[in-house]
Amino acid sequence: MTLGGACSSFNSRFYSQLNDLLLRTLTFVDSAAVSLKELTQLISPPTQHATLRTIILDNVEGRIGTRMRDVEKPLWHVGKEEWTVHSGWILPEWSEIFDEKGLIKFLEIANGEGIEVRGSALQAIGVDTEFEKEWEEIAEYEERIEMEKLAKEVEGVSLEQN
Repeated sequence: MTLGGACSSFNSRFYSQLNDLLLRTLTFVDSAAVSLKELTQLISPPTQHATLRTIILDNVEGRIGTRMRDVEKPLWHVGKEEWTVHSGWILPEWSEIFDEKGLIKFLEIANGEGIEVRGSALQAIGVDTEFEKEWEEIAEYEERIEMEKLAKEVEGVSLEQN
């Protein structure tokens, strides 16, 4: 069964009704509203779904783009005249009922219950943290560039005095 963006699947009744269906795979796509709390109950005793073996979570997307360390320096944004991250980053759009921390906990439970979980949401884990690290590296780069400029200015002044 595949559920998409128009599906608001975050109430208990919805998940309890899934137990009446012979499902082997349950797929959430686009921006389907998924409740990790309810999904956890669906895969856990005593309300565990009898035939469900695979859950595909394609409801959240996240991707690490080009990193500064891969190309030696950040991207210069001409219009803003500042350093910025390179392209390709897709930051996940987590929600209160489907967040990164909850997903990690859900994956541990699913693994213990023998339920295979896959999908784009799994690739989104850690993207926010890596994005923050990228901005920290850009700040360090900017500081290093400023220190190099100051060192050159000081060197120039000392040469003039001699």
